[in-house]
Amino acid sequence: MEQPLARKDGFQAVLQTVGTLCVALLLLASGFLACVLPPTAKTLALQTAQPDARTAFTVNDLANVADATRDYSFGSHDRAPLVHTIAVANHNAQERGKATGKAQLGAPNLDGVNINDQQQVEAAFAHATERYVYSDDAISHLDDCYSVAAVAYTLVAVALILAVASLAAMRSRVGAARALTRAGAGIVALFAVAGIWAAIDFDGLFTVFHELLFSQGNWTFASDSLLICALPTEFWVGMGAAWLTTSTIASILSILVGKSLTKPRGARQASTNR
Repeated sequence: MEQPLARKDGFQAVLQTVGTLCVALLLLASGFLACVLPPTAKTLALQTAQPDARTAFTVNDLANVADATRDYSFGSHDRAPLVHTIAVANHNAQERGKATGKAQLGAPNLDGVNINDQQQVEAAFAHATERYVYSDDAISHLDDCYSVAAVAYTLVAVALILAVASLAAMRSRVGAARALTRAGAGIVALFAVAGIWAAIDFDGLFTVFHELLFSQGNWTFASDSLLICALPTEFWVGMGAAWLTTSTIASILSILVGKSLTKPRGARQASTNR
């Protein structure tokens, strides 16, 4: 009987390991998923967008561009809404420029262009600088972001299935409790280190993060480009804070749930009744 028992114990250990890793991935992903929600990007963009006086873009113009960029990079990946949003921002800026008499060097000329016609807009954009439109490098980087996000979404789905299956297959609450507690503690520790690093050198953390995901290096752009004005460093600091906060809260909840599972059934019921 010893060998079958040892095999069962070994299988339970594997389940705990799989459960811990998958729950940890889900806790890490919870912050990422919070960041790609439309309200998160739009709210942060309205607070952090940095209009360039030469382009006549408003904060609202840039916030709309930021939200369309989020959708293209992490949502629908439909280029038409992104192009349209940038066209609307340029149309508004062009009209303001006419009213003030300010020349906008490098801006697309949208006179006579139907901004609802993607082909016409793209033709007008071809002669503009990256201060007003997204360059080919910018679009390429957003395409890379979408590819990374697609992999991330798949991993999250697989992790969710494996986490539920492994936790359900454990023969005791103790095993599930350990998986939840260890996963939560691990992510809290990870974000504690990341938070300290970001507080000391956010640019360094941002660089390492991008170098790991985008080894081809097409993620640096001019400080006065439309992409950076719509999504400046302050925007990404806010995103990092949202990710850290969401994942940390989720991790603490995981730890609390794990600890509650180790309590005797009567104690848990008494605690609930209170």
